[in-house]
Amino acid sequence: MVAMTPRERIFAAMEGRPLDTVPVAPYFWGAEYAWKLMGISIWELILGPGSNGIEMQQAIMRRHDCDWLLPLHSGSGWLEGK
Repeated sequence: MVAMTPRERIFAAMEGRPLDTVPVAPYFWGAEYAWKLMGISIWELILGPGSNGIEMQQAIMRRHDCDWLLPLHSGSGWLEGK
């Protein structure tokens, strides 16, 4: 079988089609771990810009090579202008 992309793998799993390997979609809760991957302090992740959520997901994907991630956290923006 030809290697599948993460997107193809997730759709194939949802449709019950054959897979090249088991899809991986770990559950990461909040910022308790992601701040270390991003190289910033936890308060910068939690209180920083909303785009931190996207950067957090990208950092997790780079580290763990997942097929799918759920967007569980983004910055509140409270640090803006401070």
